[in-house]
Amino acid sequence: MISYTLLIALAAALLSLLIAAFILYRDPHPLVHKIFSAGMVVLALETFFSGMSAMAAEPLDILTWQERRFWVASLAPLLWLAFGLSYARSDYRAILMRWKWPLAAALILPLGICIGFRDDLFEGLPVWLPETGWVIPLGRWGYYFSLIQLVACIVILLDLEKTLRGSRGIMRWQIKFTVLGLLAFFGARTFTLSQNILYRSVNPELTLVNSGALLFGGLLILRSLFRTRFFGAELYVSQNVLYNSLVLLIIGVYFIAVSLLAKLSLRWAGIHVLPLLSLFLLLALVGLAVLIFSDRLRRKTKLFISRNFHRPVYDYRKEWGRFTEATTSVKNVQDLCRVVTQLVSDILHFLNVSIWQVDESRGRLKLCASTAMTAQEAEGLRAFESPQKELIELMSREKDPVDLNSPTQSWSINLPEIDKGFLEKAGIRYAVALRAGEELIGIMTLGQRVADDLLNLEDFDLLKTIADQTAAGLNQLRLAEQVQQTREMEAFQTMSAFFIHDLKNVASRLSLSMQNLPIHFDNPEFRQDLLKTIGQSLEKINHLCGRLSALREKLEVRPVPGDLNRLVEKVIDGFEKPFKEMIVKDLKRLPEVPFDAEQISNVLTNLILNAREALAGKEGPAEIRVGTGLRNGWVELYVADNGPGMTREFMDRSLFLPFKTTKKQGMGIGLFQCKMIVEAHRGRIEVESEEGKGSTFRILLPIEIRR
Repeated sequence: MISYTLLIALAAALLSLLIAAFILYRDPHPLVHKIFSAGMVVLALETFFSGMSAMAAEPLDILTWQERRFWVASLAPLLWLAFGLSYARSDYRAILMRWKWPLAAALILPLGICIGFRDDLFEGLPVWLPETGWVIPLGRWGYYFSLIQLVACIVILLDLEKTLRGSRGIMRWQIKFTVLGLLAFFGARTFTLSQNILYRSVNPELTLVNSGALLFGGLLILRSLFRTRFFGAELYVSQNVLYNSLVLLIIGVYFIAVSLLAKLSLRWAGIHVLPLLSLFLLLALVGLAVLIFSDRLRRKTKLFISRNFHRPVYDYRKEWGRFTEATTSVKNVQDLCRVVTQLVSDILHFLNVSIWQVDESRGRLKLCASTAMTAQEAEGLRAFESPQKELIELMSREKDPVDLNSPTQSWSINLPEIDKGFLEKAGIRYAVALRAGEELIGIMTLGQRVADDLLNLEDFDLLKTIADQTAAGLNQLRLAEQVQQTREMEAFQTMSAFFIHDLKNVASRLSLSMQNLPIHFDNPEFRQDLLKTIGQSLEKINHLCGRLSALREKLEVRPVPGDLNRLVEKVIDGFEKPFKEMIVKDLKRLPEVPFDAEQISNVLTNLILNAREALAGKEGPAEIRVGTGLRNGWVELYVADNGPGMTREFMDRSLFLPFKTTKKQGMGIGLFQCKMIVEAHRGRIEVESEEGKGSTFRILLPIEIRR
């Protein structure tokens, strides 16, 4: 005779197979569908083997069916961990990649135990006990196998809870019963595994708990499948797994309750009723969870309290605190809109809340965040250009929330009715303007409300307050983005000026060489210097072009220990012969110091060219002196000339500032760039100048750069 335990196991297995086939028939392409179907097939086989084990009368048959169950169960942790990580997640591929090693362990550890330690899963044949029936003692590796399965179950429960708690509005409405069904089964599985570990044995009678939970969970999943066509809904879920988690609390309470039931059963009804009582307790907890996550029940409870205890529906201090806490740390428009839509969905019990940014120049709405609509669905609304313009025009005039389905609004007489097809597809029933002063910067829309309740005056007041605060936050973030863009443009312009100035230096060297070309063309040494100058100039230009793709707001240097004197020699040798003969070198012995050769070369070249321009037209001997030395723990590099010098006023007010110069053809960038490069080396630049006597620029570099 077939026992009711086997009947329930067969029914649960058959239902699981039907659900897996239905999912693949509806849409076999998404990865999450394939993972879910494979997981349901594994659960179906495991439940079938458990049922056959519970029905078997011979010890060897019981052991054989349990061994088969262990082999199939070794695949469950991988499949259901992967499903929990990918279900209702828009970025599931990245999440799966981050979890690749735990997922690999979830497969390798249990399967490896079944392959490598098959003979040590159980310790002998099953034993008949009058109180519990057949019991199969676990071997050492069977005990470890159960531990791994228990840890996997708890992680799966935590992840499923995180998914459910992170859902809002219509997303929760769609996925709620699927998650609760899986929570029911894995909760039961956690109980049976804990019994295996506690008593170091497997009791086939506990099959009833797993089978009953799988059957009940399958019915909940079927309920969920009629609410949504697929498991690929986009959902943002917080990454904090353990914070404020109910799963660990429920597991603890459940274990305590089962322990009490076991003691009561032993005293009054016998231990054989424990599986039935445990299953009943589990189903009661799942039913309680269904009620807790019922939006209708939560709203009816709130209204009941309001009507019977004469208090406002909303605790405004609490709601204001929630809004402030949730929006204080957001740093961009998308995050603010996402947080606000979730808050409005929770507070006002709407399934569909969206925030749209207004593009008045094109008369269009751009989706910023929504609790129900995806970006792809929003793209499909582009065809409704005229209704979008009408909605923007309406909300530009209306300061209060409006009911777009009500014909009694004051604006309905002056405005043609907005296309119902657009409102239905966009999920819009109510709309409220988001204003920055008199400018319409966005629109918050609300669709279907739980239980189809209409908004009352108190609801409208709260919605208007939230909208005003959201608009203020959006405006601040928008202004912050504009300031950031302005800073980036200023940085780009500054760096562009640096490049142009470097190119100007190259052009200056080439120009001087071309001026001397007709005079010294017959001199072979001059021609050799000319070719060298042209080659270095081309190399410099190519390098500058290559750096254009790496512009940054903050100048970066790559210091490498080197010989500063050798760099000075190289820079001076790069000038044409008539000019470099004016340069007097005064190089002292130096230790190796860290510096960016290219950047310090630019600084030295710029200072030498500035000195040459200062000496242009000077009567009498002109001299440029370049020297190095040590000074109070610093390495000093200086460039001095005997030119006209600078006024004290210019040095105090304009020196080293961008776009400030005393030269007619100058750009005012060179010394500003020099100062930035030297300071990036943790050094400093000093200047001494006196009118009529010349100028000296001193660069001080640290012997060791401090990070």
